[in-house]
Amino acid sequence: MDSAKVEIVAKKYLDSIYRAAVNYSKNAQDAGDAVMHLPAKYSIVLHLYYYEGYSVDEISKMVGLTQSNVQIRLMRGRKMLRESLEGGQL
Repeated sequence: MDSAKVEIVAKKYLDSIYRAAVNYSKNAQDAGDAVMHLPAKYSIVLHLYYYEGYSVDEISKMVGLTQSNVQIRLMRGRKMLRESLEGGQL
């Protein structure tokens, strides 16, 4: 699968996870707070991607990681966020 397809699939997945985070939270602020309580290496990329609107490529250049590493951190950060929100550990 080429990187453009991976980014499209990842974005759709990310968007669904973010929407789920908002639904599990009382409001969007709670979801933002939950993101900021994640370890920095995950919260930074999630914040840049969702709140600032940067692409995976742009984030990789900003933080000095490969695009694959940014995608992995987004995936792991979303998983941690989902587990935190589902477990009520805000």
